[in-house]
Amino acid sequence: MDVVVSHFLRKMLEGRKNYLRRRIGGPKIPILIVIEEAHILLSREKQSLSSYWASKIAREGRKFGLGLCIVSQRPKSITQEVLSQMDNKIVFENS
Repeated sequence: MDVVVSHFLRKMLEGRKNYLRRRIGGPKIPILIVIEEAHILLSREKQSLSSYWASKIAREGRKFGLGLCIVSQRPKSITQEVLSQMDNKIVFENS
């Protein structure tokens, strides 16, 4: 799962960069990537390729028209590199 997601994230970022810089290839419209159950792919406990590319998109993606939305029931388990780049956080507490 990590290999597939990291490949997708890398190709989306590279595609948007190429399109905006050279007007060739890549998606021509802005893209929003949603990662459901993000605590599994972007785990704080282990480094993965998915967390590397997600943090790169979180840092650089906005200027290339690539957004990232992460969804998790356990935000404490998500790597800090990604969480620190999130502009808006919606938190529901079940009491």
